[in-house]
Amino acid sequence: MLPKKNRITRKNFPDFKIRATRAYSQFFSGSLYKNETSSNTLSHVSVVISKKVAKTAVVRNRMRRRFYAIVEPLIKNSSQPLSLILYPKAESLKVEFSILQANVITTLQKAKFF
Repeated sequence: MLPKKNRITRKNFPDFKIRATRAYSQFFSGSLYKNETSSNTLSHVSVVISKKVAKTAVVRNRMRRRFYAIVEPLIKNSSQPLSLILYPKAESLKVEFSILQANVITTLQKAKFF
């Protein structure tokens, strides 16, 4: 699980007026906000799952933990502070973790997030 210091709080959630770089995959979509003005050197991640994607909290939390586990090593190796928001799709729950991990890493690297 990603440490709390690396998660985006509601108070620090990026404003949608700020331009973001976006990435799309069959299992998720993501938005990257660069923290150039912030004095904070940490990168932050949030995984947002709507009730349309997963009806129960148990399923939403499992999806959230899977994505945090995938992104954690990428955040630790990140050289610049950034805010990454991931929006998983329902298909991500049906696929094996290793396939999901490979897809997320390649999609984020193609979009030059890391």
